[in-house]
Amino acid sequence: MNKNQMIELLKRDVVPALGCTEPVCVALCAAYVAKESYGEISSVCVEVNAGIYKNGMSAGIPNCSKVGLEWAAAIGACLKNPEKSLELLSDMHSGIIAQSEQLVNSGKVRVTVSEKEKNLYVKCVICAQPGESICIIKNAHTNVVYLKQNGELLIQKEKEAIQSVDDTLV
Repeated sequence: MNKNQMIELLKRDVVPALGCTEPVCVALCAAYVAKESYGEISSVCVEVNAGIYKNGMSAGIPNCSKVGLEWAAAIGACLKNPEKSLELLSDMHSGIIAQSEQLVNSGKVRVTVSEKEKNLYVKCVICAQPGESICIIKNAHTNVVYLKQNGELLIQKEKEAIQSVDDTLV
């Protein structure tokens, strides 16, 4: 790899992030899903590959005392600010932490590991009024390959994403 190729690689793959990228990626995925969800959230189900799970389950979340992917998912679902990308946790405040605590403490947030996904993979399904919404991030921490909100398909970059949507998460 020559110098110009290395510079292009860095420009493409290095992006600002607030905190460890694994829980931030989970929070981002949940924020995409929750962005258009209305009403009370009845469940937040997250499926990740083993690497995201291993690196994110004990990682602290900036601007609060919480740790791990369950909290990251709840916080992202409450923030609803995917436009901030991997810096979405900069909007954290005590109200968001309180809302997240309600979700986690009521057992509405669940994180599982996908046995088939080997590369970076985060799938989040949120059930709330008026329905179910799904987001899948693959291969890079900000690469949304599938986004469906309340029955409306907004993003579908890969045919493989359809298989991931059809797989049981719950």
